[in-house]
Amino acid sequence: PLRPAALELALINLVSNAIKYSDPGKPRRHVQIASGGPVDGSWVIEVRDNGLGIPAAHLPHLLSSRVRAHAELDQQLGVDGLGLGLAIVRDCMRVLNGTISVASEEGAGTVFTLLIPVREAPTR
Repeated sequence: PLRPAALELALINLVSNAIKYSDPGKPRRHVQIASGGPVDGSWVIEVRDNGLGIPAAHLPHLLSSRVRAHAELDQQLGVDGLGLGLAIVRDCMRVLNGTISVASEEGAGTVFTLLIPVREAPTR
């Protein structure tokens, strides 16, 4: 069965990061959440922002514990953290038998895509 708490925790972390790492230099900032499916047997959920973006050097290790792509900007942005949020999202997706992927461009924003397998309801 789908574990709603795992999906909720994943979305809370992704949306929180999108808000925290919005680009203060942009007059219009946004966070978008879109869902659809099933596509190839999975529900698709995207969390998209037009924030700072993630440096390419951080992308390969982004879902590891204690990785923080913008730690040097904590004071300027008024944020802090331990670098656990995306590792928690990764673990939530494992619980859901799903996957997470990320596409990002510095200065343009980030898109996280969650794919969660559709489970058929038991027949009675």
